[in-house]
Amino acid sequence: MKAILILDTKGFDQKVAKAVAQHLAKKLPQVEIWVTAKIRERFKALIMANETIQSLINGKLKGEFGLTNAENRVLEIIDAWISSIFVSRKQVRATAQGRISGGFRLQMVKSDWSDVVKKDAAIFITPVSERRGGAKLEWLRWLLIEGSKVIITDFHFIAKNAGRTGRGIMGFKGRWHVPYEYAGNPTRNFATETIDKLYGELETIFMEAIERVF
Repeated sequence: MKAILILDTKGFDQKVAKAVAQHLAKKLPQVEIWVTAKIRERFKALIMANETIQSLINGKLKGEFGLTNAENRVLEIIDAWISSIFVSRKQVRATAQGRISGGFRLQMVKSDWSDVVKKDAAIFITPVSERRGGAKLEWLRWLLIEGSKVIITDFHFIAKNAGRTGRGIMGFKGRWHVPYEYAGNPTRNFATETIDKLYGELETIFMEAIERVF
């Protein structure tokens, strides 16, 4: 007569899952720190390469907006976004079924853009010496939210080697709006384009972090 050995696989699975969960709980904080830093790094690289940002710093938009000190303004906005990026871990648990639950949360920019559009760097006040001195130019809100709707109804932009940026001036009459190629709306703009590209890299970033830590 053969003996039959019956294993309590349910209890075994639970013990294995608990041991793995404890190991993960010790390692995941390192993953969290590394991934947060890497995502911030990639966000800055991607957004700085964006055509809209390049145009603001030293191109067509710099002239259209008449934006002085443009690079510093742009960098201040980008730094504000970067500081809002965090990866946080969910608590790792071993379930009664011998499974492991847990994961990560990614916090990024506010979807209504309220974290940046009211910043001083996002609003340019024209010099009082100009004919429209004291005008408030909310250049970031225009780019992120307003699309191509008419913003100025009594002036138009004239590209020439003149004006506060040396790229153009505003002429009487006409209308002005953000150039179509750069116009954004709340759900599709240069920032969302950057985020979409970043999302495409997340799996690679997490895999690299796991390989480094484990």
